[in-house]
Amino acid sequence: MGDRLLHTLAEQMRAWAKELSSGRKSAPLAVCAGLIDVANDVERSQAYSREATLDEDDHDGLVQRAREEYADGSDDNIEIDDDAFLSNGEDGCWVSAWVWLRFDEEDDV
Repeated sequence: MGDRLLHTLAEQMRAWAKELSSGRKSAPLAVCAGLIDVANDVERSQAYSREATLDEDDHDGLVQRAREEYADGSDDNIEIDDDAFLSNGEDGCWVSAWVWLRFDEEDDV
């Protein structure tokens, strides 16, 4: 999401919290109406529309490509789920992955 949309969302969330704490009976309805407005704004945002353009074949192909470029040959230190989350950018995309972190004996975890 763009900075402007996030800023607007933060302002709206503060307003909803104030509305809910007012104790008015209509407060929950006002918050619900606001949530619907924000959902509509997010759907119109460029980031959301880019996410929506990936079909299942695109997703599967990008996940496979990420596995080939990063997970294969990693001694199972990097794993990518079949349903990995993808986030498009202008000239590529981010692919969610699992990265193994081995604890040293000194680590106190």
